[in-house]
Amino acid sequence: MQLITNNAIYNYNEIDSDIIKGLEDKFNKNLDDIYNYFEYNERHKPTITIIPTKNEWDKLMLERHNYPDGKVPNWLVGLSTDNDEIYLLSIKEYDKTTHKFNEDDYDSAFRKYLKTALHEYVHFIHKKWIKSKGKENLSIYTCEGIAQLLSKQEQDINVYINCDVEKVLSNVNYKIDLMIIKYIDEFYSHDIMLDILLDNVYARNFLREHFNEIKDYYNNKKDQNKTR
Repeated sequence: MQLITNNAIYNYNEIDSDIIKGLEDKFNKNLDDIYNYFEYNERHKPTITIIPTKNEWDKLMLERHNYPDGKVPNWLVGLSTDNDEIYLLSIKEYDKTTHKFNEDDYDSAFRKYLKTALHEYVHFIHKKWIKSKGKENLSIYTCEGIAQLLSKQEQDINVYINCDVEKVLSNVNYKIDLMIIKYIDEFYSHDIMLDILLDNVYARNFLREHFNEIKDYYNNKKDQNKTR
């Protein structure tokens, strides 16, 4: 089935119609704020496809990525491509992933599912925005950090940062990426944040210059919490 709305072009099976309703409600409540955060006035709609089975999902992911062991990670349930596509595994197949849940917890799981979808939509907007500015490459920590921040995905950030800056710049660490972006959002101007989100070189240089400051902030905060 296909449904075209102001937010997206949806491809899905009838059994997942409830997911589409949930997505539309989530997008209608949040997309204006996300576009405004980027100060981006152009509106675009991605093609969002709900993949009905884990087998189909794994096959699709393997066509798009080379995984070290030839297996799709079981935590991977959403993907935003460079071709204005968003793929989401149906929540009805989450029992085959690390996101499995008890039936009694469906409402909570569905709220998290919608945040995952919004996370992928933030990636879509972010990519369209930088392309409109003549840029192409995104820094890893800005890409994943801002997607979590704007989709309001929850992480336990009461942790130590023990890695060095080059590891952050070269690998995805969702928790640390969110911590860094939350810090910049709180303590630096929005103009600086937009520069970081826009320019990969500036973002990398900024983090190299300020990483110890950010690291000390969270590590000191963790120490203070331990003494309470």
